[in-house]
Amino acid sequence: MEHMDSSMDIQHLLMMGMDLYRWTFHDNWSEVVEQYKNNAAIHTMPINNKEDTALHVAANNNNAVAVKQLVDEIKRTTSAVESLKKKNGKGDTALHCAASIGSLQMCMCIIEADPHQGHVLIEERNKDGETPLFLAAAKGHKKVFFYLKDCCVGESIGLCRRTSDGQTVLHCTLYRDHFELAFEIIHKYKEGIVGFVDEKGISPLHILADKPSAFESSSNFRWYNWLAYQCIYVKPLRITSHSKSQQTALRGSTADTENPASNYISEHENVVPKNYWTSYDIFMAFTRFIIWPVWEAFGLEVIKTSRKKKEKHVWCGQILDGLWKHKDVAYVGGRVKAYVMPKPGRETDGPKGDAKQSADGGSQKVTADQDKLQGDAKQSAGVGNQKVTAD
Repeated sequence: MEHMDSSMDIQHLLMMGMDLYRWTFHDNWSEVVEQYKNNAAIHTMPINNKEDTALHVAANNNNAVAVKQLVDEIKRTTSAVESLKKKNGKGDTALHCAASIGSLQMCMCIIEADPHQGHVLIEERNKDGETPLFLAAAKGHKKVFFYLKDCCVGESIGLCRRTSDGQTVLHCTLYRDHFELAFEIIHKYKEGIVGFVDEKGISPLHILADKPSAFESSSNFRWYNWLAYQCIYVKPLRITSHSKSQQTALRGSTADTENPASNYISEHENVVPKNYWTSYDIFMAFTRFIIWPVWEAFGLEVIKTSRKKKEKHVWCGQILDGLWKHKDVAYVGGRVKAYVMPKPGRETDGPKGDAKQSADGGSQKVTADQDKLQGDAKQSAGVGNQKVTAD
């Protein structure tokens, strides 16, 4: 009799899983939420061949309303953190999905499900050894990255590394041209991250030096491209303060939480007139919505292309300057041992502590020539100072 009851329970759960799959597929989230209210067992139930739960599906669909409703039911009926730590076939939690999508609202909802233990979710790694913090940086979601960083307990540098290949968030942001985020990572972590190399001995500076298109000195323009390039002004990168209290104030807002202007507090407003950036933003808005469409209507795509190139050149020059401030660890080569980020579970205070060791366990040196690398990088840094050769 007990065996029969057990079989009926399993059959009931299987049918429920099929219903959840059908409801999520057709965006019928009201039915899913209702079932979450009545049956806590389905909170961790895989519903598709990717082993996603309903919460994974809602996060991947960027459905912030459904995520909030499901998380509220999880908080009410079960241990929130244990259910939210449920992983899919890739090893991703719902927070991994929300961070990868770049939804600050969903990340806040999931983390604040348990304010005392929410930081534990940030420490979870998927099968590639990536944390939600790492995924947010790899996809270039700046506000999500700094929100998760602020939620970490203690030093977050260990969570900024992917264990499968040893790359840090700085490696990934430079590889994928997320220069704004890379610039702020250098400023926030300083020498704690700029000197780390991956398992192949590649440092962030190697990545930047391997991007000749990132610097003006390597660009060859036609005369009209050069003229447009010289006439374009690019707003330099600014260090911004990402306050966790400001992010929390956005909870429940229906506005776009990924791009709220109120989250930016410039730390450099004291070096320019008080209304400088406001005036600049008004001028750029006028240019973007009135002048720019007229230019594009006349087929001046060259201006748009030149702007993208100049942004890349100016911003990479700023990043190189940031690396130069920590040249003792950034310019790794034959005479300087490279710092390898320790494996997870090992305490680190940056390159000054246990994390300071040579590549490949301390026995192998990086084979790149330091003087050549430094010379090439400094030569490439002449953004705006070197004359571009016209075709």
